[in-house]
Amino acid sequence: MNKTKKLTIIFVLLCFIGIGVMSVYNTKKSDVTPKQDNQEKVTEKVKDTETIEKKDSTKPKTQKEEKSEKKQSTQKTEKKETKKSEDKQTQQENQTSQAQKEEPQNDIPQTKVTISITGIDSIMGQGDVILKEGMSVYDVLNSFAKEKGFPLKTSGFGQIIYIQGINGLNEFDHGPQSGWLYKVNGVQPSAGAGRYNVKDGDHIEWIYTTTKG
Repeated sequence: MNKTKKLTIIFVLLCFIGIGVMSVYNTKKSDVTPKQDNQEKVTEKVKDTETIEKKDSTKPKTQKEEKSEKKQSTQKTEKKETKKSEDKQTQQENQTSQAQKEEPQNDIPQTKVTISITGIDSIMGQGDVILKEGMSVYDVLNSFAKEKGFPLKTSGFGQIIYIQGINGLNEFDHGPQSGWLYKVNGVQPSAGAGRYNVKDGDHIEWIYTTTKG
């Protein structure tokens, strides 16, 4: 084989190789290009969406939308103010109720009498008794004795009740003339303790004497 034929064969082989390489290159390029195109389309679509959203956000609000937002804001503010007002009113009512409980009930004036009990050489007790309608000297003594825990020894009942002993100090304990008598405003009434009714401001004295009568 001469030199010319060898060159011709080599040239043909190189042509075939070149054609094969170009075919492979074009095939790969055709596979890649659609993917890139799709990606570019998706990217452009995202950009378009973002652009639309930006335009919407920067788009001036309509008068109707502004009124609606203003109304909602006003309603929220009114609700907050109403809640604060209700809480404040409730707090004031609680404070007023508490103050009324703590304040003494002085609206209704109470009538009362004073009483003192004097034994042989000392005062056994003294204080005030709230006066109720129709109370007798005995009723006042009985109420005071219950409050102080003084036992009473009596005989009879009602208007003819008779006081024999107060807090363990009894009639005749200190002689045949010893016993209890009472005075109202410094005066010894002739009526018994169950019969004599007292009035507001009276001062009642129970006195143990050894010379009764």
